[in-house]
Formats: sequence, structure tokens, C-alpha cells
Amino acid sequence: MRVWFNHWFSSIYRNIELMKQSVLDLYVIGSCNNKDAVYQKVCDEWYEEPKLEDGRQYVDWCLNFCKEHSVEVFIPRRNFLAISCYKHEFEQIGVKVMVDENYILLKILNNKMETSSFFRNFLPNNCFVPDMYIANNLKEFKKYYDIIKSQGEKVCIKFAEDVGGASFRIIEEDEVGISVLNSKSGRRINYSQIESILGSADSFKSLIVMPLLTGSEISIDCLNTSNGFVAVPRYKEKGRVERIDFNEDILKRAKEVSDVLNIRHPFNLQYMYHRNKLYLLEVNTRMSGGVYLSSMSGVNLPALALRDLLELPVEIPSDLKSMRVTHVETGVILETL
Repeated sequence: MRVWFNHWFSSIYRNIELMKQSVLDLYVIGSCNNKDAVYQKVCDEWYEEPKLEDGRQYVDWCLNFCKEHSVEVFIPRRNFLAISCYKHEFEQIGVKVMVDENYILLKILNNKMETSSFFRNFLPNNCFVPDMYIANNLKEFKKYYDIIKSQGEKVCIKFAEDVGGASFRIIEEDEVGISVLNSKSGRRINYSQIESILGSADSFKSLIVMPLLTGSEISIDCLNTSNGFVAVPRYKEKGRVERIDFNEDILKRAKEVSDVLNIRHPFNLQYMYHRNKLYLLEVNTRMSGGVYLSSMSGVNLPALALRDLLELPVEIPSDLKSMRVTHVETGVILETL
């Protein structure tokens, strides 16, 4: 079975290993525009991607790549929105694609503000969506900042379209001093600094201004299969430690969201408690970076997702194990010089 992964996060290294644990005889093809991407070491073939603009041009390249390399299954991350839009063209050449065909829904879920608006109409009464405001210039930022501060909350910001929380910042009223070195680098910024940065441009891409949620964060890796729904909740603790806990209430909430979305392929829900209320933050419509941790519970989500895509029998384990997990770095030789 020839499976292709295009440009992914480095964590796909472990997901590929997990897929290989299924009964399938996998032949893995990988590609990336970073020639040193680590997951090349678990691929049977490896290619450096050309520099192309995302959109139709990249989709055409992917279609040709599938034909040239006899790809049977395509598991995309880069440009997955456009690939979703043209999924039928891959199916016409016999390629199964692990991405949902509901392009409109994926486009909504890829934008945090649109996700928030969408779920305000669907979430049950015991779950909430945080207040979010969109600023495209300094005047709008100041307006929404003042609204949130008047409610007695701290303020944080991030771009509406963001990957891995790269733009996330907590705004401090006081000057950020040496103590910032004791926390995650770059996460805190002083109000006068952000005011200066935003004021340096007449306008900027959509920036979310919202209250800072301070409670426990829960990441839930989910999959709908022909044999039912499976979800693995990971509660973030200090540092790298996470607690896998199959809490019935959290699983019920995840199922409610899943029923609304009706996504067949892997997705990830992000929740957070704040002032004893549970808030839904976002939905990632792909395998999360931490899904390999979830699989330590006995649920091999990448393998289940691949088997379900191929319409093979899927057996969901019943003896699910709760546990506390973490991870360590390990060296990988890219090449011998």
C-alpha cells in the first residue's frame, strides 16, 4: 500500500511508525520543502517539494505526483483546504485522500473567529465559546482591549489563522522584566510594546483579541469510524506531562461536537476550563501533533484512521487505559558526512 505524506510537522514521524503497526504492508512516500525534515527517516522514498504557491498550482502538482509515484493513499497537511476542495479529482485517479470533502466546513474551522461564531449556534448550554473580537488596526485593538479589561480579565491575542499558536501573546500591563526569562519565551509582551508594533502599520491581518483563559487545557484526539466514535482526552499538566483520562462527561461533550461536525477523518478538539466553566477553543481538522501520546492509551488512532479510510475492519479497543505520559527527545541521523 503506497501512502504519501506531503509537508507535515516533525511529529508525523511517530504517526507514520504507528500506522506501520497496523496489519497493512505500507510503503511510505514523504515530501517536504525542507530537505532536512526528520520524518524522511521513516519513509521508503523521499522528495523535496518545489517552491509553489498554495492553491490550484500546488493541487495540480500533487495530482501529477500521485500519478508519477503510483500513490494509493494521500495524507496531506500542507494546502489541505484546497486539496479538500478538489478531493474528487484525486478520487477520479484512484487515490484515497485523508481529508474531509466538506470544504466549506473546513474553511470555517481553519479560522478561529469563524469557528467561534459557528459553535455559538450549536454548543449545549453547559459548554461555552470565549468572547472574541477581531481587530484589523490599532484603534480597533484598543477598543476591544478596554472592553475585556473592564470585565476584570487579562487580554491575549493571536492571529485568526495561525498554526501551533505561533502568534499567541499575553499582554501585561506592567513592564516585562527579567522574570519573563522564567516562562515560555516570547509568550508575554508589554502593552506599550504591542501598541507600538500594531501602530507601525495602517492595518494588519485579522487579529483575535480575547480574554486570557487560565484553567486546565484539554486536547481530545477524535475519530469517527465505521465501527463507532473514539476519542482520547489529554489533560495538559505542568511542563511536558499530560494525563490521559477517559472522563465520561468530557467524552460526551466530544461526541456532541462530533455529531455536529460529521467529520469522518482524524480531528482534534481543544477545550479549556476558566472560572469553573468549560470553553471550546478550536477544532483542528487533522491529526494533532500529540496524537502519538494518545496512542499510548491503547488506541492507535493513526492506524485506525488508515484502516477506516481503506474500508477495512476497524476494531476499537475496549480496555482503554488512563495514565500520565510525557516524551523525551531522541537523536536522529540525517546523513553521514
